[in-house]
Amino acid sequence: MSTTKPPAPGRNDNYFPSSAELQEEERRLRRRSGESVEPEGMLDLFHKFCSSSTIHGTYFLTETTTSRIARLGWAVVVFLGIIAATFIINRSFEGWKKNPIITSVAQKPIESIYFLAITICPLDDTRWHNKRTIKF
Repeated sequence: MSTTKPPAPGRNDNYFPSSAELQEEERRLRRRSGESVEPEGMLDLFHKFCSSSTIHGTYFLTETTTSRIARLGWAVVVFLGIIAATFIINRSFEGWKKNPIITSVAQKPIESIYFLAITICPLDDTRWHNKRTIKF
């Protein structure tokens, strides 16, 4: 006799549990194994974030095989990247506040759009000449 439960109604093979469901499952397994179920501290959360983040460089901040000098270098790079991104976003927003741009889309029938009847192409084969001289 099988001990596996049938899938819940409405769920299929492509079901991915939410983070809350995963956290609850992790707590349940910890309770069962006798481990502490206390909430994680800020340092633990920072380590989890750095190891799973897609922000380039954060992985190296908590990597144990990376030297302290390299970690400090990566911390500076990540910090400067955050500062630069904040500056660029703020500058873009200030520019938008001074001169807001509104974009609208209008549909036109293709017959009403003017196209040139003749396309002029160069007679010399300068493009093909460049392709022949390039060596790979």
